[in-house]
Formats: sequence, structure tokens, C-alpha cells
Amino acid sequence: GTQPRAINAAGTIVGQSYTEEHAPSAVTWDASTGAIRDLGTLPGQWMATGMDVNASGAVVGTSGDDAFVWTEADGMTRLADYGYDAAAEKVSADGWVLGTVELAPYYAVSALWDPQGRLWDVSGMVPVEEGGWFMPTYSFDINNKHQLVLYGEGGPGTSDQSSTVLLSIPAA
Repeated sequence: GTQPRAINAAGTIVGQSYTEEHAPSAVTWDASTGAIRDLGTLPGQWMATGMDVNASGAVVGTSGDDAFVWTEADGMTRLADYGYDAAAEKVSADGWVLGTVELAPYYAVSALWDPQGRLWDVSGMVPVEEGGWFMPTYSFDINNKHQLVLYGEGGPGTSDQSSTVLLSIPAA
């Protein structure tokens, strides 16, 4: 079976489909023709899922326990992490990628990769009151104006237990 996850304006759908060996593999397919393209997996990984696709056709997702970006020019490339699991979930038109990375096993936080694949610490980008803190634990989305919607523990105010924040980052 094939499972869709996202579609871009050109009608490219991304998701996963099972190979003949019954392993999930990241795929794209054309909404008008139904043609499916297997993007494969990262080396050493047994599965992959495409999670989002931007207007230029860049696909982001997860392969095994690693985040990836796939482009026509470079194929599937692993994104940096902290040595534990990572997932790429959203991609902007110019290649900024939003997802999660684990700081320790089973302790995931929001992550942001720039178009060059460098990993940015999102928690340090959220302005908080003196004495306050914010640990982003879930990334909702990124738009083409580089605005992120994040959920996490703490918040901009010192009395916040959890918050959803809108964060703007500068263009690369």
C-alpha cells in the first residue's frame, strides 16, 4: 500500500510505499499521471517516509532513525543530528527544514536545518522574560516567510507551563 503525507502546488505527492520486500520506502508520485518514483532509503537504514515537498520538489522525511532531504540533483542526504533519532517534517520554498532531534534517547526537541544542512538550536531563538525558559518539543509548521509555529514546555512568560509560539527567523 501507499500512504500519502503531503502535496505541493505542482501535484507532486510524497509519502511511503512498500517495496517487494515489504519495507516502507519514501516515494513521490504525480497526482495527474499516478507515476510513482521510489526515493529509496539512507545507507544502512531499512525504511523511509517522505513527509513534505516544496515547490521545487525537495522532499524531507525520515529514513530509519535519521532525518533526510532529497533533491533531484543530490538524491537522499542525511541531515545532521546529535547522535540520536531525528525527523524532518516540513520544508520551506527555499529549503529551510523543520523537524525534531533527540538530545538523548526518547528526549526530542524541535529542530531547524538551514538550506546548507546546518542544524540550529531553536530553543535559544525564542525570546523569554528574564528568569523564563522555553524548550520546544513539537514543530507544527514553517512558512515561506520563515515563521515557525512551535509548542513546548515553559514559554515567553516566567509563569508559563507550556506555550505555542510564533518565531520568525531571518532569511539565509
